[in-house]
Amino acid sequence: MMQSRRLALTVAGLACLLISISSAAIPAYVLTNTRDVLSGSLSGLGEMLRLNRPVDQPFVGPDMQFDVPIELIKQITFDFPRVIVETATRTLIAPFSAFAGISELLTLDTESGAVDL
Repeated sequence: MMQSRRLALTVAGLACLLISISSAAIPAYVLTNTRDVLSGSLSGLGEMLRLNRPVDQPFVGPDMQFDVPIELIKQITFDFPRVIVETATRTLIAPFSAFAGISELLTLDTESGAVDL
């Protein structure tokens, strides 16, 4: 049991299916890189995720940032350092450092205890 928790710390891919929103934690399913599926309450995400465009890189279009309310997110995938945020209308792909609202430590509270990701 402890071994699987430690293995979850090395998650290369993390897919979160967000069901609803609450102030403290969000119900979620997590798929680890070992194909384990965990379910519980995920904490460490803000109410709004923001993707900031780096100011030193050229861009096309007027958007300097994208704000995504947490309730609109269908799935989040972490393939560090890349983060993929999917909504019903768009997919945002950027480095982890370009996102605001995602903690460096996500915690999934499951029936068998907390797992830090």
